[in-house]
Amino acid sequence: MKPSHRYLGMPLYLADDVKKIESSATQIGGYELYQLMLRAGQAAWQALLNKWPNCKNIVVIAGSGNNAGDGFVLAQLAHQQGFNVVVLTVSKNPQYKGDAATAFENLQQTEVSILHYHKQLLSGSDVIVDAILGTGLTGPLRSQFLEVIESLNDFVATEGVKASVYSLDISSGLNADTGCVDPCAVRADHCISFINYKPGMYTAKAREYCRSFELADLAIDARSRDDVPIHAYCDDSQELIHSLPKRSRTSHKGDHGHLLLIGGDYGFGGAILMSGLAAARTGVGKLTILTRDSHVAPILTQFPEAMICSIEDSSDPLLEELIANADAIVIGPGLGQQEWGKVLLERVLKTDKPILVDADGLNILAQNPIHKDNWVLTPHPGEASRLLDTNTQEAESDRYQTISQLQKKYQGIVVLKGAGTLIADEDLTTVCTKGNPGMATGGMGDILSGIIGSLLAQGLAPFHAARAGVALHAVAGDMAAKAGEKGLLATDLIDPIRQLVNE
Repeated sequence: MKPSHRYLGMPLYLADDVKKIESSATQIGGYELYQLMLRAGQAAWQALLNKWPNCKNIVVIAGSGNNAGDGFVLAQLAHQQGFNVVVLTVSKNPQYKGDAATAFENLQQTEVSILHYHKQLLSGSDVIVDAILGTGLTGPLRSQFLEVIESLNDFVATEGVKASVYSLDISSGLNADTGCVDPCAVRADHCISFINYKPGMYTAKAREYCRSFELADLAIDARSRDDVPIHAYCDDSQELIHSLPKRSRTSHKGDHGHLLLIGGDYGFGGAILMSGLAAARTGVGKLTILTRDSHVAPILTQFPEAMICSIEDSSDPLLEELIANADAIVIGPGLGQQEWGKVLLERVLKTDKPILVDADGLNILAQNPIHKDNWVLTPHPGEASRLLDTNTQEAESDRYQTISQLQKKYQGIVVLKGAGTLIADEDLTTVCTKGNPGMATGGMGDILSGIIGSLLAQGLAPFHAARAGVALHAVAGDMAAKAGEKGLLATDLIDPIRQLVNE
């Protein structure tokens, strides 16, 4: 394993590959798939009791596939333990097949009421179990499922309703592979994922529909995963932060890297200032900001520790001197797309030193694509769509595919920002599980650029720097959000960053 591929958390498997794991597990274990359904139902029931120990009335909404079978097993267990249970089927006359049919037949031998779904039947419930689709979703929701899911969401959003929603495997309607919805999904308070977590649980719309989740691995043999490809990994954010460089007791500023930050065209000086502040708090030894002349004095007033200078075009010999003295370069925050920014980017891209390109640097790059091995690109979805000559909706429809396409086209390291930020090199994709909606505000990307740039200058390999930088940024955001997500400013992360790099 490459050193930069360490600090990995949970592996993520595509839904179809989890089915392969299930099949392999039964072959290795010598049992039928129905045994896994029984285990899933038992695990889901135990998790429900742990999450809602005071519940009394349970409603299970059942679809037409194996997810419904898991719900039937749960319903039967709840009934056996004296809980009030009602099962509501999406179809008026359901025709179950395979293991789901077996579970349904066993449930019919009990006194559990099995009725056709109607919104009014949800009244009085403490926990509503979503066993509608799980990972069985393929394509847009069919009308009967759409109507039930919209009705369920409407019910729990009604004032005075205190019922909690609990999804089996994943919120029905949420794509297990991409985290997208078409056009809606169950808004679950909690999900239990079976065998493995799925990629779609961590990015795109997932956090809107899976507020919390846990894993039940169903005690399958580890060998069942041997020949199944891992789609991505969750990053271990705490371990990544703890992996940051430690300081020798006899070190000096030259031992901790020199970062050159380029940006801040007229009217955009704040972006490069925020990047510089974040870089300094992340521990870089020396920092130079190259910006427009009108921003030099204001930045010096707020950030006297930095070296600030300005040039008018790339022919100025000062630019060559600055590049030669730097260990890494960040270009893009507030750069603009005018001639000044274009010529600076053109010159910077000729160096072999580690580079991070962000913001307008990416927009300029999209007009004349090239590829490099030693850079980090940090697009948000809009910038990603321009880099791939598509639209934002397409770029967000499968973020894992989008980052793969970006990495193949531009090479190096790509950070696809957003809810569930993805990081990829040529071999591996990881997802950051930290961060919060309060970070959806101007300047957050500039802070991230400064963090990653600082780590590059301190000598971290680009993939390691990108992953650790994203983790540091997200965890700092979560710390800052303890005072409230609304009104969170990008600069609120500066103090938590310093605290985290010193832990």
